[in-house]
Amino acid sequence: MTCDYEQLYRRVNKPAQYLGSELNAVQKKGPGIQLLMALAFPDLYEIGMSHLGLNILYHILNGKEAIAAERVYAPASDYIEELEKLNLPLASLESKTPLNQFDAVGFTLQYELTYTNILLMLSLGKIPIHTAERGEGNPLIIGGGPCAFNPEPISQFFDLFLIGDGEEGIVEIAEMIASAKKEGLSREDTKRKLSEIEGVYVPELYEVSYHDSGAVREIRPKNSAKPNIKKRLLKDLNQIEFPTKPIVSFVQLVHDRLSVEIDRGCTQGCRFCQAGIIYRPVRERSSRKVEELLDKALAASGYEELSLLSLSSGDYSRINFLVPHLLRKYREKKIALSLPSLRPGTIHRDLMEAIKTVRKTGFTISAEAGTARLRQVLNKNISEEDILKTVTDLASLGWEHLKLYFMISLPTETEEDIREIEKFCKLILTTANQNKKQIKNINLGIGIFVPKAHTPFQWIGQESLEAVKEKVALLNSLFKRKREFSLKKLRPEMSFLEAVMAKGDRRMGKVIAKAFEKGCRFDGWGEWFRFELWQKSFEDCGLDPTFYANRNIPLEETLPWSHIHSGISEEYLKKEYQNAFQGTVTEDCRTEKCQLCGMESECKKVLAKNIDEEHSPALEEGGPYHSLPSTVRMRFKKTGSIKYISHLDLTRVFHRACQRAGLPLFFSQGFHPHPKISYASALSLGVESLAEYAEIQFNTIIDSDLVQKRLNDALPEGIEILEAKSLPPLSSPLSNSYNKIDYEVTLRCGRNGKKLFEDWKELEDMLQNVFDADEMIIERIRKGKTKKVNLRPFIGKIEITEFSESLVRLGMILLVIDSKQVQPKDILKKMVGAGRFDEWETDVVKQKVHFQ
Repeated sequence: MTCDYEQLYRRVNKPAQYLGSELNAVQKKGPGIQLLMALAFPDLYEIGMSHLGLNILYHILNGKEAIAAERVYAPASDYIEELEKLNLPLASLESKTPLNQFDAVGFTLQYELTYTNILLMLSLGKIPIHTAERGEGNPLIIGGGPCAFNPEPISQFFDLFLIGDGEEGIVEIAEMIASAKKEGLSREDTKRKLSEIEGVYVPELYEVSYHDSGAVREIRPKNSAKPNIKKRLLKDLNQIEFPTKPIVSFVQLVHDRLSVEIDRGCTQGCRFCQAGIIYRPVRERSSRKVEELLDKALAASGYEELSLLSLSSGDYSRINFLVPHLLRKYREKKIALSLPSLRPGTIHRDLMEAIKTVRKTGFTISAEAGTARLRQVLNKNISEEDILKTVTDLASLGWEHLKLYFMISLPTETEEDIREIEKFCKLILTTANQNKKQIKNINLGIGIFVPKAHTPFQWIGQESLEAVKEKVALLNSLFKRKREFSLKKLRPEMSFLEAVMAKGDRRMGKVIAKAFEKGCRFDGWGEWFRFELWQKSFEDCGLDPTFYANRNIPLEETLPWSHIHSGISEEYLKKEYQNAFQGTVTEDCRTEKCQLCGMESECKKVLAKNIDEEHSPALEEGGPYHSLPSTVRMRFKKTGSIKYISHLDLTRVFHRACQRAGLPLFFSQGFHPHPKISYASALSLGVESLAEYAEIQFNTIIDSDLVQKRLNDALPEGIEILEAKSLPPLSSPLSNSYNKIDYEVTLRCGRNGKKLFEDWKELEDMLQNVFDADEMIIERIRKGKTKKVNLRPFIGKIEITEFSESLVRLGMILLVIDSKQVQPKDILKKMVGAGRFDEWETDVVKQKVHFQ
């Protein structure tokens, strides 16, 4: 069953995020589909679409003939409001299938403060939020990702979890659900069979008991369930499927670039870092394979920036070869490269110099602490000299902005450690700015320490909320009135709640349900976070949140996640816990001896796969075109659901289409080159057009027919180049070339069913009043300022072309005066009144542009 969701798009912000028709989105239908799975991300589209893990699973599942995977994200508040008004269920993007019609829904568990959003999405999707309330007709709810390594707080909402790497396990789960469906197995029997898959945890097969103190007494398997859950481990990144046709969003994403994972895992051994533990051992993708994936994905996407993902990019064994090689290879297309995670001491000046040749992407340096003593506690094995040298090199190469990351409320931290952060930042700025080129601004990213499961600090309690607030206040006072440093507002209450969830047990589920019931959602967003509702929820459930967040746990105590095995031995974690308080540094096992963390046998299995084959392809230096730039003007249409993408988003669509089409774009000069593409005007959101105009400059003479053909092959459905022609030099700009525009406007009665006008005469009288008026004043707010606009001079002609009680069609000719325009909707709203107009469904089509 599918529903009509287009009626919502007219009433919400950024409707393009709900279309599901992005480039490379997969639409699978037909009798051959045996399993329909929704991949759900419990945060906004712009966050979820930036997450590589979900996109990998989407690609792998849709690569299986009998499986269809579709996406769903937590909708924004305006979309939620419209769903509830119309009593429509939350549905997938691709086919608009309601969530409760899927065979399985798999949630990415990336962040503890998205837990209420999981309940929100289940509720909106008409699925009971508790596992115990679901029947045979409901989908199985699956969780996976970092938070699954302590799944207990949300265990009552999930049928099963996949612990560890998901690429192989998710296929086994999907195929087993499809097989059970075909055999007609019950929900209970299906889950029992799924529990036999390595890495699968079915919470209802385990019983938890507690001491009177509140601590976990025992986690006991039931019905012959396995005693513990061993994580799934992908042994070879080179052999696994990777999305070479990535979905290209119409809207701006948080990380709007092509990402390829160059390795997985880290052996630096930072004692606070959960990712460094749960993703061991280190597995590298060969540089040849990375290049092969990038070539295919760039050709299929047209991205202008690529990112080499890793927990520590500088530790990748071939980084000093790969980065310069890729930058040379993609130089003419002005494709920039970023390394999002860098450790000082691993990134050298020549690498920085190579990166800036196209575009200076951002640099983040994670110092973590302001003193060497505290960095030793954390096992953050970088020196002050490493950091200063890295920053000095960046400044001398022209970087003016930098991000430094620190944590506060760390184990053994003192007030002096906090003060040293400010002193160290000043030293960094002073040292970096000794030369003529200077860093103008340092963006300080400050995190509040949250102890996480499976780390050496899992036994440590977070400092009390009051103590954390005092340290935040001290930090704010130290950087007050220091314009060269930017410090974002910290929310200690959010970190406190994160710690509660990170170390919580099964009893936390009733608190999450209660908080959701009270209205909590999007808890990771400061403007949505309502700590007082959480406090009341803990009180109502009779649980003390400080028991979870602030208590130091005895080393011999059974932990809520003791039955979940990351592969790292408890003995190793305890040894690292003790080393922290002794200030003892544990060396990287890839450069020193094996540290016997528990993954020795797995390391031996993957070690040979990490040896990169010699990769020295002939490098084509290329060079700039020496022909004079040429310009092609084109008329294109923008129709169908693509009308819901904004003008800003349209510019990215054209840029990426040109890249996919292999067209030689002409770029501006400077540190941030951009393609020379201009438009006649910005089309309003929701307006269709048969007469949009754009001009694209190329760095050589190029045939306009070839441009039209290649672009039409690369552009998404709904945008089509109708004609293209080459322009002579010194042609007039598009914005000065036309003087009037023809529109067709269709009015339909809205939800209330009232007729549009009493009769033809009422409408005719209204139109006559418009023509008789000397002025029609409306107010527009731009950048916080109100401006009055007289619509009347812009109105050339309005005529009625079709009339009935429920549908009216108008032809309008609007004038362009000094390159300024007005919109048909503004005129009609002023003519009939805003309240009446807003009740109607209005469609506008731009028909023709008249050139001077």
